[in-house]
Amino acid sequence: MTMSNSGERRRISLLFQIFRTSELNARLVSRALAPIGVRGDDFAVYSYLFYGPMTLTELADGTGMPLTTVSGYVKRFEQKGHVGREPNLADGRSQLLSLTALGRDWLLGAVEIFRETTSRLNSVLDAEGVDPDELIDQLAHVQELVQRTLDDLDELK
Repeated sequence: MTMSNSGERRRISLLFQIFRTSELNARLVSRALAPIGVRGDDFAVYSYLFYGPMTLTELADGTGMPLTTVSGYVKRFEQKGHVGREPNLADGRSQLLSLTALGRDWLLGAVEIFRETTSRLNSVLDAEGVDPDELIDQLAHVQELVQRTLDDLDELK
C-alpha cells in the first residue's frame, strides 16, 4: 500500500507490494551496513556464497538473480580476493565458487551489524504479533509461487 493524499494506504497490487517490500528491505539492510561501507546487495551475495562451494548457476538460482548479474558480483569479489574457483569434478563444464579466507573474514565483519538489524526487525514483528519464523515460511512460499509464475511466462515464449 502507498499513501494517498488523505494519508490512507492505497492497495495497488500484489506485485507492487512485493516490489515495495523488496525496496524497503534493500534500504534497511543498506542503511544498517553503511557505517562499515558494505552494500546490502553485496552482503546478500556474500551470505549465499558462505554456504558454498557452488556453481554460478546455483548462486543465481539461490539468490533469485539473473546469471549475468551474479557473474558481475563474482568478478568483483574475485578481484578483491574474496572468491575463488575450483574445478567441478562432478561436471567438468563448470567451476565451483567459494569464499576465500579473506572473503569469509570480510563477511564476518558485517554479520554482527546484520544480526542487530535482524533483531530490531524481529522485535517490531513480535510487537505486532507476527512470528518471524512463520513469516519466513510464508515468504518462501510466495517466492516459490512467483518463480512458478515466471516459469509459466518463460514457457509462453
